[in-house]
Amino acid sequence: MRETALGAYAHQDLPFEKLVEELQPQRDLSRTPLFQVFFNLFDAADNEVQFAGFEAEVFSPIEEWSQFDLTLYAAERGETIELTLAFNADLFAPPRMAEMLEQFRHLLQQIVTAPDKQICQYSLVSAPSRTLLPDPSIVLSEPYHEPVTKTFLARAKAAPDRPAIRQGAEWWSYHDLARRAETHAVALLRDGITKGDVVAISGAPSFELIASMLGVLMSGGVLLTLDRNLPGERQKLMITEAGAKRFLYVGDRRTEDLWTESVPALVATAVNENKLFEREKLPAASVKLPELEPDDPAYLFFTSGTTGVPKAVLGSHKGLSHFLKWQRKEFAVGPADRAAQLTGLSFDVVLRDIFLPLTSGASLHLPDDPNDITSGRILSWLERERITLLHTVPSLAQTWLNDLPEGLTLSCLRWVFFAGEPLTDSLVRRWRESFPANGKLGGVSSEAAPLGYLINLYGPTETTLAKCFYIVPDEPSFGVQPVGQSLPDSQALVLNRNNGQCGIGEPGEIVIRTPFRTLGYINAAEEQAARFIKNPFTDDENDLLYRTGDRGRYRPDGELEILGRLDDQIKIRGVRVEPEEVNAILSGHPAVTASLVVSLKDQQGENALAAYVVHGKPGAVKVSDLREYLERKLPPALVPTYFVTVEQLPLTANGKVDRRALPLPDLSLTNLKQEFIAPRNATEELVSAVWSEVLGVNQIGIRDNFFELGGHSLRATQVLSRINAIFKIELQLSAVFEHSTVAGLAAAIEDQLVAELESMPEDEAHQLL
Repeated sequence: MRETALGAYAHQDLPFEKLVEELQPQRDLSRTPLFQVFFNLFDAADNEVQFAGFEAEVFSPIEEWSQFDLTLYAAERGETIELTLAFNADLFAPPRMAEMLEQFRHLLQQIVTAPDKQICQYSLVSAPSRTLLPDPSIVLSEPYHEPVTKTFLARAKAAPDRPAIRQGAEWWSYHDLARRAETHAVALLRDGITKGDVVAISGAPSFELIASMLGVLMSGGVLLTLDRNLPGERQKLMITEAGAKRFLYVGDRRTEDLWTESVPALVATAVNENKLFEREKLPAASVKLPELEPDDPAYLFFTSGTTGVPKAVLGSHKGLSHFLKWQRKEFAVGPADRAAQLTGLSFDVVLRDIFLPLTSGASLHLPDDPNDITSGRILSWLERERITLLHTVPSLAQTWLNDLPEGLTLSCLRWVFFAGEPLTDSLVRRWRESFPANGKLGGVSSEAAPLGYLINLYGPTETTLAKCFYIVPDEPSFGVQPVGQSLPDSQALVLNRNNGQCGIGEPGEIVIRTPFRTLGYINAAEEQAARFIKNPFTDDENDLLYRTGDRGRYRPDGELEILGRLDDQIKIRGVRVEPEEVNAILSGHPAVTASLVVSLKDQQGENALAAYVVHGKPGAVKVSDLREYLERKLPPALVPTYFVTVEQLPLTANGKVDRRALPLPDLSLTNLKQEFIAPRNATEELVSAVWSEVLGVNQIGIRDNFFELGGHSLRATQVLSRINAIFKIELQLSAVFEHSTVAGLAAAIEDQLVAELESMPEDEAHQLL
């Protein structure tokens, strides 16, 4: 700093125009060319004027506009310094600027009091801001919350005939569900399951699946739910890492051989609605269900890791119950509500979808076809079912709106809870424009809470579902919506690099403090120690903070907003993705000698992965081979969209990969295409045109693969919507997955057209022809 100042003094007479000419900065008419922040320290004593008999002082007129984005004037007046801040009102809000001035004053006071500290050791938490920010030194309360199973059984006893689950034309009462769940619990106990044993469950959404989940919890087992669409190798890895004792197939035995052959310690059992366990008969004698304690483990979910192995997060009964009780109370969820279950089984939020209504006396509604959840048809289903509570991720909601059926109002919908991804003001406005009848909160007039039905939730798996919430007001914040305030008995803190609390507007890492966090990771002691740290503001060894890795800051109103990540982790379609995990798997391919997986934005501005691959010898492996290899081991969101072959990875002088020197991938994805074969008929031409529009690829041949060109389930729904509209047919989403080339999908369309024509009365068919 001293050398910089001396250099500036030596050249202080250099003309401004000459400096601009020499530096040639990028010009922008909205700002000055060299700098946008100006600091002016001057001696105000020069303004004093002495006259015989009286004293006078010269005052400069207050600036009506700011020449720079920010200008701080520091006027020395004897023993005091007077601070004045001028700012561009188009860029900064007055409350933020007032707090910034207060923070600077607070900083100067600390420097005067303790001048020997390093600058990073001073705090920007001003006295006025302490009333807005959480105090990390206070003791958080830890009230008792009864287990979810106990709350559910109380609901079943109070209203046994009330509908608990609906699917299509069928429904099951609370009595039906409670009896079935208890039967499952007894069966598991008879089969040797004890407290803390992991029981895995897979299957299509159904009454039997929900009953099995409740049964596992009642038995004291740890619930591990697996999406049946995950690759078999991924499921096997998760089962092994979890140390599962039992695997229940609910109406689905597609992969039973995989488990029984490769995981000898695992007992695989098929469950259907006619018999409890297809494999065996159980004695009729009753078995007493165990008493569940608050800290008993309840569930296990996996998140992306950095070592090639997903991280297993173990949740407790008290953490789950704490969140559900808060949500029931905060949003007045009760028997009149109807909740939709749309979340996949491998995500922890499925617990919220299922158990919020079942502990509230409400009804849980399951779609007839799980594939419909990514298409606009789900909105029609929400309307028919008169759904009042909905949980979703923003990218999925955006897809629904892109495929919006006409005439829908969703007038019964009271609350829409968004989570998992940034919620933007553009999506908020579009949702409200599409469904203006929403927002009539049950028992609350729309005037009292205008458009208050959109909720932004935030919280990683490690802290139990969500720990922050924000009710989006009638005028949403510009850009990404904040995540608001923390739940009761929880704190969302922002800490700097020295683990000191950040002031308002100061970026730092978001850490979550709550006694209702999960029990942490299993088989990952180093990661546990790195992520769950002791609270530096108290002496309690059990007072832990979870480091989220998210970068955030407090707004002047005390609301928390997310600014991004401090590491390479990204979200792809709501799924946490660690590029290092993908790279660890990719590097295991026998033909790959070196690799690197990085994140980027695709042509549609969505998060995507790019894999840079070094082969042992040119042409040793095709991109399609690498993709198939990863698809056998990873969920779809973790498979890279782009593959780039390089002779070697560029290195820095320190021997690390120089990411800035990596060649940019071909975002048009032409490097993945087969030899171009043009469409041969009108159907193929239309399919190719639709793909080109959705994927952003200019030229698509009939042998090109939709998923190799960057397609995924959400984009498949956009393709399907356009195709059904063009051809006036009702093709199912599965057709895009089963026929992933232009030629294949075109043939499926023609088959569908023929089938629909043959089913029509002869006169109607002739009219169409």
